Amino acid sequence: MLRDAVSLFEKTRSPDILRWIRSKHGMKGFSIACRAAGIKRGQGKEILGIYSDVGAIEKIATKACGMRTNIY
Repeated sequence: MLRDAVSLFEKTRSPDILRWIRSKHGMKGFSIACRAAGIKRGQGKEILGIYSDVGAIEKIATKACGMRTNIY
């Protein structure tokens, strides 16, 4: 079941298939699907629309400015 879904996602890169894999098989299945498709997990999260880079931006701003920022 997971193997078939991963194979299908590898060919189509459909967000619906990736969402189904994540809901039924959790982050482990999500990681397997991303690896099989040759994409990073961050890219997979972008495909699903659940990626937020606010934390990364805040970390860069803190290092560059030497002060804490509040982006929210």
